[in-house]
Amino acid sequence: MENIDFVSIYRKYRSRAFNIGKFILGDEDEAEDVCQDVFETLFHMGRSVDFSDEKKLENLIVRISYHKASDLRDRGLRKKRHDLRI
Repeated sequence: MENIDFVSIYRKYRSRAFNIGKFILGDEDEAEDVCQDVFETLFHMGRSVDFSDEKKLENLIVRISYHKASDLRDRGLRKKRHDLRI
C-alpha cells in the first residue's frame, strides 16, 4: 500500500462502517469492533485493492462491514442459544 493515505481513507469511510455495524448489532461497542476489523482487513488486503476507484472502495467497505457485523451477530446468537440449553 505504498503512497496510500490510509488515514484519510479511514476518516472518510469510518462512519459508514460504524453505522452498518450499529444497525446490524444495535450496540456501539460492537460496532466499533466491526469498524476496527473492517479497516484491519482492508489494510491487509493491500495491493489487491484499487484504492483509486472510490466507488469500488466504498462498496468493498460496505460489504466487509456487513459480513463482519453479521458474523458477530450470528456468533452471539449461537452463544445465547447454547447458554439457554445448559
